[in-house]
Amino acid sequence: MIILQTLQTDIFRNLAIEEYLMEIENLSSPLLFLWQSNAAVVIGKHQNPWKECMVDELQRNSIPIARRISGGGTVFHDSGNLNYTVITERDKYNPEAVYKMVLDAIAKFALNGEVTEKSNISVNNKKFSGNAFTFKKKRAMHHGTLLINANIANIKKFLQPQFANIETRAVPSRPASVINLSTLNSEITVTTLSQALKESFSTIFDNGNKLKYISDADLNKTIIRKITEKLQSKKWVFGKTPSFTVNGKVIEFPIHTQNLDYSNE
Repeated sequence: MIILQTLQTDIFRNLAIEEYLMEIENLSSPLLFLWQSNAAVVIGKHQNPWKECMVDELQRNSIPIARRISGGGTVFHDSGNLNYTVITERDKYNPEAVYKMVLDAIAKFALNGEVTEKSNISVNNKKFSGNAFTFKKKRAMHHGTLLINANIANIKKFLQPQFANIETRAVPSRPASVINLSTLNSEITVTTLSQALKESFSTIFDNGNKLKYISDADLNKTIIRKITEKLQSKKWVFGKTPSFTVNGKVIEFPIHTQNLDYSNE
């Protein structure tokens, strides 16, 4: 078992670390990766950014849009959000075990959560965690957000369509009422919940091997830099969007809007 927690807060680098951890052959699993990012919007691999968020408004506020390698819906990240990633061998992947890891962690703070809408985790019918999954070669990755003290107003502000009349076959997000865990128990912080997650991960995913902690220094910076460059390119973020229509007009990448040039770099 391996646990990695990074202090790096660049959204593209941390998503690159996830991809790196999925691909490196000599890294054992199960593995827990805990991380945060500065303000950012993260869309699923098969989503349309103009359908999911206020692209121009995000640009004006210097908030990046990132496209991850997993499916699922769009989420807003900031310093009040803790992200977790669990990587296991594909034939041993059990989503219920990952959900239990989170549920057991918040139970330490006297909170009873439940899985809702297939991939959300909620308390009192309000979502505090969205989850997504991907599979590569012999590995499975299950990752999710944890709203601790996030800016809920920004979630509502930015996670709206850029255009009113978009028609697309891209995967849509499923809106849900959200809640910060800290409003339910003031003892929940990034630090305390990180520790609770580490403890529940160590118990649930115990495979008889010694628990090992690794750090950024143990990662291949060259490989991660190359993956980061791919993930932050406009070709990946915007160019992966399936063609779509706005008011009946077919839009294909690269496109231009009034305030932002989306042409490929």
